[in-house]
Amino acid sequence: MGGGYIAVLLPKKQNKKNYKSLSGIYLKSRHESPANSSDKSESVNCAKALQYARLPGSLTVEAAFVAPWIILAAIVLCSLFSVLRGELYMSAALHNAARIMAAEVTEIEHKENISDDVPADTNIVSHIRLRYLVQKELRGMGWKEEENSGMISEISFRDSNFSGDEIIACVSYQICMPVSFGQWGHLPVKHQVVCKKWTGRKEHGSGTGDSEYVFVTPYGTAYHVSLSCPYLDLSVKSVSEAGVKSLRNKDGGIYYPCSCVKHKNSNVYVTDYGTFYHENPGCYRLKRSVSKIFRSETGSRHPCNKCTTYAK
Repeated sequence: MGGGYIAVLLPKKQNKKNYKSLSGIYLKSRHESPANSSDKSESVNCAKALQYARLPGSLTVEAAFVAPWIILAAIVLCSLFSVLRGELYMSAALHNAARIMAAEVTEIEHKENISDDVPADTNIVSHIRLRYLVQKELRGMGWKEEENSGMISEISFRDSNFSGDEIIACVSYQICMPVSFGQWGHLPVKHQVVCKKWTGRKEHGSGTGDSEYVFVTPYGTAYHVSLSCPYLDLSVKSVSEAGVKSLRNKDGGIYYPCSCVKHKNSNVYVTDYGTFYHENPGCYRLKRSVSKIFRSETGSRHPCNKCTTYAK
């Protein structure tokens, strides 16, 4: 039985690209045309121009779609900084105006009581005064109304209230966004500042019962009737660290190291009635943030044993 073989014919692989450029087709057609000799220079220029038709589109479509959104996002981001600056200016101006009105409230209330037909809660003069002070503060900060009128509009002080012992200064306005998103084209903003009216300082003993003012600290457990109390008016003095261990305060107690003492120093700081010695004169234990409240608001605080003599 003789051997044999099977021949398999495979298609020849074509390496050449199966396309022709537009410039080649155009040149061939121009070469076969009888008018080729009459306008050869024009065909060469057209062939050079048609060579660019072979270049791929790359990211042209994607860039055309994404680029407007990138530009829009950049505009919105830049506008947010302008909006934030306007809010900070308005908030600072309202705060300063409320403090000024709290100091001059006696004169304003006297003007408002000229006519009995004006309700006490309307405070027309106070609203006018507040608007004037806010505009004055804004101008002092370099705020130009003609340049920012398109960004902030519909400024209103109608929610402000000047009755009672406190001034409630309130301003509301609309922020116009540079790019409108339907209902988000205008953003409502509202600022409110509450200040206690300044009607003068009473002498010790002028108040009666719960209507008397007392003084407290944020973390203190006692209330004080005098600002000259040694627990409020601290007398800080510097002593040597070597001698502080044998030193006693005016209550007879010894001084313990404060948490701020980290290193050995030649001098430390103590107070007359304190129980700690301090390395840093700026230690929070050497500072007092005093608030003035009614005696009825003291809660569980007990009277200070150093200044209760002023209560009578």
